[in-house]
Parts: sequence; C-alpha cells; structure tokens
Amino acid sequence: MKKYLLLAAIILLCSSAMPTLAQDFSKVEIKVTKVAGNVYMLEGSGGNIGVSVGPDGILIVDDQFAPLADKIKAALKTLGEGKLKFVLNTHYHGDHTGGNIAFGPDAPIIAQTNVRKRLSEEQKSKFFNRTTPASPKEALPVITFDNAVSVFFNGEEVKVVHFLTATLTATASSSLPARTSCTWAMTSSTAGFRLSILKQAATWKG
Repeated sequence: MKKYLLLAAIILLCSSAMPTLAQDFSKVEIKVTKVAGNVYMLEGSGGNIGVSVGPDGILIVDDQFAPLADKIKAALKTLGEGKLKFVLNTHYHGDHTGGNIAFGPDAPIIAQTNVRKRLSEEQKSKFFNRTTPASPKEALPVITFDNAVSVFFNGEEVKVVHFLTATLTATASSSLPARTSCTWAMTSSTAGFRLSILKQAATWKG
C-alpha cells in the first residue's frame, strides 16, 4: 500500500510541561513558516502552533503560553486580516493551552473531553514540585469530543482524532487540512514527545 507522505518537520520536545516561571518570554520570537497551501506553522516556546488561513478566517491548533499571546496575534496578522474562528487544543499541557485565556474570548476552543477535564481541575506535578490551579471559565474548551471531530473550514476538512493508545489520556492528532495532509500530533517517544508535521508529496511504501 502506497502512502504519500513527506516529513516536513519533526521537533523532539524534552518536556511538554516546562514550568512557565523558568522562561523569559520577553526574549521569545514567533517564527512563521509556510507548510503548504494555506497552512502555516508558528514556532515560539513549547509546542508549535498549526494555522489555517483562508476565506473563512483563521483556525489555530494549540496556542502555547499566555505571555506570548500578543506576539502570536501579531504573527497571525501577518498571514491575513481574517478573524480567529476556532482554537483546537491537542493536549492539556501549558505549552499547548496556556494561551487559551487570551484566545478563548475571541473564538470557541475545541478539545478532547479529557483535556477539558484536566484543565478544569487543579494539577499537581511532583516532578516540577508545583501546583497549577484550574483554568478559568474563558480558558476552557466549549466544544468537546470523545473519539473524533471534524471542522469544515476554509473549504477543507480539519479532522481531530483522539489516540486511545497514546501514553497521555488527553492527547489528539489534528489533520490540517485534507488537501495538504498536514498532521499535528503528540505521541509518546523515547526522547520525550514528538510533534510531527506531515505533508502529502512523496511516495513512501509502508
């Protein structure tokens, strides 16, 4: 069976739950990379952000940390004047959902059921010896799903699928979008967590 996949980028994250207090966000710059078609990637601190830009507006996959929200918004403006319409959370860690507090009032947040559950509760980390309070109402996902959900946006289907076998219970993959076959995913790996962006372009037998 032939699959058409080109590994556009693989980022190995040493930890997806890096303490916010240990970082100087004033020095972080947001880098914009065009992946394919109307799909872009924003790199800053922590998990990268997937972006769909088009006639329907803007959709983002994850939103990094709250202190970077203004920089992320500025980067999005360079891609077009469309309004933010949807925010997809693939995971509950702070580098994926920290910006929810800033983006939640602007657009509905979509996430797997366990993501909302985790964000709604106080989180205690023995590894980092810290406690993260429950997220405020405006930072919580307002649309949740158990196994999968599709958002038809900018003329294409953006599909989010929950990995039942993932090491972390609140983990999902977002296919963004079908025509360019880009996938944002968090899955376990021996080096931490691997974030992959896959693009339809080359032949791979598997």
